[in-house]
Amino acid sequence: LETDIARVVCDVLGRGFIGREESFFEVGGNSLFAARLQHEVARRLERRLPLRALYRHPTVRALATALREQEG
Repeated sequence: LETDIARVVCDVLGRGFIGREESFFEVGGNSLFAARLQHEVARRLERRLPLRALYRHPTVRALATALREQEG
């Protein structure tokens, strides 16, 4: 899941790489990119990404953990 999320984040931000512990917002993310990421995660990974989850868990690693926990 981390690899898939990292791919989507990189595509949304136009980056070649993002580390597991890098914050989405510290590497160029903003509210517009956050909305785009939310859409792309739903489309490509078939998972619901509440924006509040991204703001609370802005790293790839933390976001993957939060999405796994969300599934129950």
